[in-house]
Amino acid sequence: MSGEFTEFHEEMRTVARELLGKSGTGGRVDWPGLVRAGWPGVAVAEEYGGAGAGPAEVGILLEEVGRAVARTAYPSVASAGIGALTLLEPNAHRDAVLRETVTGAAIPVAALGGNMVPAAGGETACAGTGGIVPTFDITQTIEGFEISGDADFVPDASAATILLIPARAPDGSVRVAVVEPGAPGSGIEDRPVVDETRSLGRVVARGVLLATRHARPHVVRFPGRPPPRTRRPLPRGNARPGTVRGGVTGIE
Repeated sequence: MSGEFTEFHEEMRTVARELLGKSGTGGRVDWPGLVRAGWPGVAVAEEYGGAGAGPAEVGILLEEVGRAVARTAYPSVASAGIGALTLLEPNAHRDAVLRETVTGAAIPVAALGGNMVPAAGGETACAGTGGIVPTFDITQTIEGFEISGDADFVPDASAATILLIPARAPDGSVRVAVVEPGAPGSGIEDRPVVDETRSLGRVVARGVLLATRHARPHVVRFPGRPPPRTRRPLPRGNARPGTVRGGVTGIE
């Protein structure tokens, strides 16, 4: 590593340590303060308003969070949240979430729970998660696309303004549903923890409507996957007119 980068990293570490020190050891870190310092955008590409840095810079910030025993959702957002978004193909919906993350308008948390298991024979794993099988399913109904399932012990679930939920699509492939906490049929239950600096929760979805039959879901695919063909639901006279509460990344 060049001396220039070493000096930059040491300066970055010093500034991070000073910022976290304001909350004291084990203190709760104000998220807007991290946004003003540019932390959520460190690893986000410049075209989305971020700094375009890499894992080394994020690693420095994570190390300082651990050193300060800080209470913050930053580790979950920086690793799994932004990491999941960058794995997906760019589109207007995904790009908007990245931009909102940089500005602090969104806090994306990936619903990767402790009840997810490694893929066995014939099961479809979630890309980039070490072979984890999703515990949510996306189904096509008369109303539109819906998601159901649960993930337990999700880090920092209660801090999320955007949930990124890996789920099996109707064609059997793995997609990511973008769900707003509080959408009808969704819920987050806090889990008791011994370490009070950490936060865990259970994410539940019971028929959460992602897009009505009259609207196309927001779409982002994992790179290299062809779009599956989907059948438009048959019309039903008494179908309720829903609203789009989120999106499906991966269904076209």
